[in-house]
Amino acid sequence: KIKNPDGTPILYSNPRDLFKDKDPRLLASILVPFANWQSGIVEVRRGIIGGGVKYTSENFTATYGTGANSITRVGKDGPQINNESTKTGFYLKKYLDPVNKVDYYKSTNPWYVFRYAEVLLNYAEAAFELGKTADELWAVNQIRTRAGIAKIVNISRDQIRHERKVEFAFENHRWWDIRRWKIADQLLSNTQFKALHPWLMWEEGKSPAQMKYTFEIVNAPKNTRTFPSKLYYEKISSW
Repeated sequence: KIKNPDGTPILYSNPRDLFKDKDPRLLASILVPFANWQSGIVEVRRGIIGGGVKYTSENFTATYGTGANSITRVGKDGPQINNESTKTGFYLKKYLDPVNKVDYYKSTNPWYVFRYAEVLLNYAEAAFELGKTADELWAVNQIRTRAGIAKIVNISRDQIRHERKVEFAFENHRWWDIRRWKIADQLLSNTQFKALHPWLMWEEGKSPAQMKYTFEIVNAPKNTRTFPSKLYYEKISSW
């Protein structure tokens, strides 16, 4: 949660607490703001709020504060609008080596082509459509148990599809799944995607390390999608 019931922003002493007690696959697939990574942290900060005013910059070296309490306005890892840093507030973690750095645009990790989780979720989908409730629950709970999540006792088509979305994040499944389910036109028709921006709440006389953070959800820049229903069909060549 980023807001209290009365609409005021929640202040986090540790910004990682926003993601506490989430599905373990979130932190296995995505680098969230201020996640520990290799020898440091993913410092994602959109800016600083001081005296009710937002201070940000498209320059990584621009600072706020003075002396020992001076800090860059934007985190070293963004987000910035006019830069190659994150546009959403998150980074991809799946496929990355948590220990070793690799050369730019290179990776030695294998690509996931087909794994047992896909067998189970394909089976769960088929079992649901055939009305075999016990079989679909067994298959989905196999995956949830492996991920360290509580088993479920009831399931719907949407829940099975959600399991696929989470389990196969960044594995090149989602696009093809929403096409074959024929829901891409509902999900991607002039859709505006969102970003999560952390802000440091400035307190005079304190070290930035002792200050708190708040979050806001904003529109992600240059990230709209449109999927007309005609794209479900592709021409079959005559030769």
